[in-house]
Amino acid sequence: MRVITSGTIFILLLCTVFQTTTAKAQSIYNSDALLELWPERAPLQMKWDFDEVHERTNKLRISNIHTPTIEIFLPQNAGHTTPAVVMFPGGGYSVLVYEEAGTNYAEWLNKRGIAGIVVKYRLPDWEVQSQAKFVPLIDAQRALRMVRYHSEEWNIDPDRIGIMGSSAGGHLASSLSTLFSVDTLVTLKDSIQSISARPNFSILVYPVISMYDPYAHKGSRRNLLTENFTEEDQAYFSTFRQVSGGTPPTFIIHSSDDKSVSVENSIQYYTALIDNGISSTMHVYQDGGHGFGMGNGQSSVQDWLDVLDKWLQFNGYH
Repeated sequence: MRVITSGTIFILLLCTVFQTTTAKAQSIYNSDALLELWPERAPLQMKWDFDEVHERTNKLRISNIHTPTIEIFLPQNAGHTTPAVVMFPGGGYSVLVYEEAGTNYAEWLNKRGIAGIVVKYRLPDWEVQSQAKFVPLIDAQRALRMVRYHSEEWNIDPDRIGIMGSSAGGHLASSLSTLFSVDTLVTLKDSIQSISARPNFSILVYPVISMYDPYAHKGSRRNLLTENFTEEDQAYFSTFRQVSGGTPPTFIIHSSDDKSVSVENSIQYYTALIDNGISSTMHVYQDGGHGFGMGNGQSSVQDWLDVLDKWLQFNGYH
């Protein structure tokens, strides 16, 4: 497993995450590479004098991130260029549920000959960032650009790079799907920033979409926009209002009994996609609740990844 920072390549020993740990750019997984997103300090970050936190109960939750990364998992013995999926774990914009909504999917994708890239993006924190509401988006844009930049090295087809997000990570994925060309507040000019950040397809898993009551996920909205959000912020970050003809083809899954993120979020986004002529599909299951992940043995959603697999195949994404 390689770790790459600004011009420095070194080997990092694998570590074990206990109940609560602090960490820098490191991995506990058998990944192919781990790259920091920004060559210097990340844009809009005002403070760095705090430790990243990893907490594990039944899930790994990461917070206090000031150095965002991408972790690369490549399929073995592909023998040809492969598609890739860049993943944004959810967690209400307060933590990243890194395994359930990230590395677990990377393993599943690798078995199907698809590269999986997990993004450890910065969470909005108005005490240590300026314009914190834009921080996750600029990290997401940078991650997509970096994958395209390294596509030849990683044997990835630059025209088949999709994204995937769960819950609040789905909000970030839908933001990138609709606001990919908005270079918000990034002054850095390098060879990576000049590359398109538009994903070729998008996978949204019980996504947060709306910032409007009654369907807004209030925790995600509060963490992203604070309690003192404006009507302009509400409209801008309600991603169904940002869908256009340039939004990529999209696969959406949700359960109708989701009590955390109303299925109306997915319905609003899907409706906007269809209104704009975007090839898309949506599957709404009768039960499953929120956070069903890979759906292992859980009610009617247990086989949803088989449906996704067929969609990926049908559209030439693996």
